[in-house]
Amino acid sequence: MALLTDNDLHTELLANANYIAGLNITDWQSKDSSIQPCSVDLHIGKIFLPGEASERTPGTLKPRTEVTLATGQTAVVITTETLNFPSDWAAYGFPPSHVSSRGLLMTNPGHIDPGYHGNLRFTVINMSAQLFPLRTGDAIVTLLIDKLAKPVTNNFQQRTGPCAVKGPGWDEVNLLAKDFVNVEERAKKIANDAGIKWTLIISAFGTIATLIATLIIGHVHNSDVDDLKAKIGVLEERINNVKLDDRLSDLEKKFAATKVEDRPKDLGMKVNKK
Repeated sequence: MALLTDNDLHTELLANANYIAGLNITDWQSKDSSIQPCSVDLHIGKIFLPGEASERTPGTLKPRTEVTLATGQTAVVITTETLNFPSDWAAYGFPPSHVSSRGLLMTNPGHIDPGYHGNLRFTVINMSAQLFPLRTGDAIVTLLIDKLAKPVTNNFQQRTGPCAVKGPGWDEVNLLAKDFVNVEERAKKIANDAGIKWTLIISAFGTIATLIATLIIGHVHNSDVDDLKAKIGVLEERINNVKLDDRLSDLEKKFAATKVEDRPKDLGMKVNKK
């Protein structure tokens, strides 16, 4: 088994372009080439967002070519390239460093069996505190390709049958939550229970969720913990202030609703009682 280098990949793909159909290798030696020193970059073809199609009209699920993911938001992406691996090719997929370093988590990278045919599909989550744009043509996965010493006995298609190249179904995409920590729903519920407008605190919950998610994936060092706690404290104080403002607003509305002519009578009654 040998990892294919850039020269190996170039030679193999020039002779058998169908192995990775749709790959652009015209300028294969540049820094932006799809072929790197010992890897191949695949790109976003179609993008699907959970919750965009109604249950009553499942056929309305349509791909996007460009979206911007908010913190915690999920998407399903399909590569524009189609793989048609021979029986002596296997591969391992990883998100490119310029993608993962900006906070995009890919939930299902892994290996690709010899004989695999089809596009690659990934579920991605924006773990960053900032918006993350996804566009058709952007690199989304890096493949390390191994050429085996000899072909496997039964490859992927021989074991599973021919694979139809198709997008995900409505039920597959909408099985996912719109965001992995349910920031919006949790904020609405807490706000409704407290009697305040959820839009005033959702940004605070989004920030807290992002901090928690960052801790989970190990990108926060011990030296940052105190700073994070301080930020959460400030957000909690803002939420309490919002609650107080809402209560004062309710009192003002009730006072304004009282008939002007009734106010002297009420005052007179109070004086007489004294």
